[in-house]
Amino acid sequence: MTISHIKESELLRIGDSIRILRKNKGWTQKKLASESGIHEVQIRRYENNHSLPRDEQLQKLVTALGVENDFFTRMENMQYGRNK
Repeated sequence: MTISHIKESELLRIGDSIRILRKNKGWTQKKLASESGIHEVQIRRYENNHSLPRDEQLQKLVTALGVENDFFTRMENMQYGRNK
């Protein structure tokens, strides 16, 4: 999965999506870190939009959160009214 075609300003919203998905599962950041294999501090940085997940980390999050591979891309497209 590649996210290189998404503008950085759009990627900032991924952190909000990660937080919502995590909370919908009833998980803490620590639990998401454990399930994804990504350090808890990094999860916090993603959710606070201080850092953007690279493709490898994004794939780990997709797997842990149980969403489709293109989930974050589709959300951005829907938000901006783009159909791909």
